[in-house]
Amino acid sequence: MKNLNEVVSENLDYELVVVGHSLGASIATLAAADIRGRGHPSAKLYAFASPRVANSALAKYITAQGNNYRFTHTDDPVPKLPLLGMGYVHVSPEYYITSGNNVTVSTGDIDVLDGEVNWKGNTGTGIPTVEAFSAHHWYFERADGCIGAGTPWKRSD
Repeated sequence: MKNLNEVVSENLDYELVVVGHSLGASIATLAAADIRGRGHPSAKLYAFASPRVANSALAKYITAQGNNYRFTHTDDPVPKLPLLGMGYVHVSPEYYITSGNNVTVSTGDIDVLDGEVNWKGNTGTGIPTVEAFSAHHWYFERADGCIGAGTPWKRSD
């Protein structure tokens, strides 16, 4: 944390953003909460396809911190885990993407839903299935669409 504090204090005009996908999103959620609690309350969280990571008390704490952007997509199975009966819930709000796979998303395709359990969002699309994993891998399929040929952060040899 000392290095993070130094970097932030040396770059006051920078934004601190924590990002993750799938298991990385659950880790990013907990990391963002910790970073905010350690003196960086404006840190933003972008969590894509995060599994449930908290009990109700922790989810309320993280939600109250603000700057949470938790994205889900159609029937992606990962945000439905662990199962609700195990006591885990989500941080709020949920940005539920309703457009299908391989479709460009418009603002009309995103429903913003408040609460730990949203039956009108990803949770309400049924039980997790293996077939639904295409929705889980969809989030970043077009992430390099504006870069052009090649992916600069990927080895080509």
